Amino acid sequence: MGFRIVHQLDDSRLIINSSGGNNGKIYREGFHHIPPYQKEIRLNYLDHHTALSAIQLMESDLLPVDEHNHYTQVDSAIVYWGEVRCYAGTFNAPLIDAQGRENGKGFDRNLYMSQSRKLNDLFVRCQMKGSAQGVIQDVFDITRQAAKGQYYTNGRLGQVIMSNNSSDGYAVNGWSPGPDMPDEWASAIVDQNRNMNALPEDMNYWNRPLQIAIFRQNGKYFNVGDTVRVKICLINEEKIAANNYDLKIKIKDGAGMILYSDEVKNIQVEGGNVFAQTLLDDFSFILGKEWRSGYVTVEGTLMNGKKCVADGKEQVLLRNRPSQKERLKGRNITVMGWPQAEKALTDACGNLSLSGKKKGVILLGKEASETEWKNALERVKNGDNLIIQTDTIAGKKLYDFGLIDQPVKAWGGVQTGHWNGNGSSYIEIFPGDQTIASGKTISTRSWEAIGNPRGFYPFSSKFPLKIHGLYVANHFDRDKRFSEETNVLVTYGEITYGKGVILLNAAYWVDEDNVFADLLFYNMVDHYSRH
Repeated sequence: MGFRIVHQLDDSRLIINSSGGNNGKIYREGFHHIPPYQKEIRLNYLDHHTALSAIQLMESDLLPVDEHNHYTQVDSAIVYWGEVRCYAGTFNAPLIDAQGRENGKGFDRNLYMSQSRKLNDLFVRCQMKGSAQGVIQDVFDITRQAAKGQYYTNGRLGQVIMSNNSSDGYAVNGWSPGPDMPDEWASAIVDQNRNMNALPEDMNYWNRPLQIAIFRQNGKYFNVGDTVRVKICLINEEKIAANNYDLKIKIKDGAGMILYSDEVKNIQVEGGNVFAQTLLDDFSFILGKEWRSGYVTVEGTLMNGKKCVADGKEQVLLRNRPSQKERLKGRNITVMGWPQAEKALTDACGNLSLSGKKKGVILLGKEASETEWKNALERVKNGDNLIIQTDTIAGKKLYDFGLIDQPVKAWGGVQTGHWNGNGSSYIEIFPGDQTIASGKTISTRSWEAIGNPRGFYPFSSKFPLKIHGLYVANHFDRDKRFSEETNVLVTYGEITYGKGVILLNAAYWVDEDNVFADLLFYNMVDHYSRH
């Protein structure tokens, strides 16, 4: 009876009696529904909620094999993915706080005021306007950069579903109730005030109705000599007609150099109501020793004559320490008390240049002596740059030497998964300029990072400050890992000291001995040794 009443009120709507709840039986049971502009109650509507999420994109979702990661071959029914994965994002505390202040409302504004106050303070004191290569223009942009990992994961999941021609639609969570609730959700793409967590382009790129969709098939981290495999598809929602087209594939290394340019492959595009088709089921290439480490980017373009009608990219990370030799050749690099940094540089460059004839960079590690600290700081006064492996001991020394004027009180940086997951950070400069889709910064909840983004607070000094990475977390009273004390942490902070600068490197040290830590380390050394 209820179906009929709703249908009489508005027959343009799809009317269903429930969503989800299939318990994995998507292909064996359907939901009662009435299609738009029809009267018959049918059972050929299939709806499955795949509400399972980790901290970052699960790589297995890029090679779907069954309904649990969004794969279907059912064409005789409407297949709708009702609640996809539920990756968590970060609320824009400064914006929610400002909106509550402006309209004199906001019953739970107090939950956002602490983080808002800290971020506003750092934005002013640390000269953050124009930072992140111009991306951060106001305080509201800070959490948007940290939250872009959520938009990456949602975007990639949408791309996977769109590349399956038997899928008919999907939904991501659209609204979160906020941290005042007993079981707060953080998985929606907007917060409780309907503000977008990140910038739309971070998701739009992956959900274009016409694109070459490329999916890595055998992992995301690689070494020299490994074979990378990708699947190449076309998403074409009636944007180009059926015809013969040419597919061109290029592959760039971490320096942006084109090291592979494939011969043109003739492709028959089916068009019409075929919204997705596989172009190359298994395209593979081997990573050579001449390839610069970092991001390896696979680019596909579909050509109609000389006109590009569709394009797309995919990335993996390559570890290849010797490939950094030419880049760092002739740099003046000094290592004090940081064995793993010295090993990474020796693996790349052989013997380091210690001539002192030109300004350089000093890497000061946890094992550095008091004398080495003093020598390093003296050199920074005269124009060298310094990178400090920053932990609790280094934090105390920074205060003792007067580099910071408030002792560090909080350390942390936890990231958790599921729909009420929490904690995220952004990093700028050190990932380099090869990232897609929106570039300039990465989120540690995206795909590249390994582990948690360790950070500290407060970050205060009589010397000029800058920030290259911040961790933010929603304040959840029920979870002490996300207390008010740790809801804002600095992961990469810079102090101008004399004629040089000091980077406090609190997160993702090269000691972690992985591809992501290497990426940040060599870019960091390159950045601070360039004079």
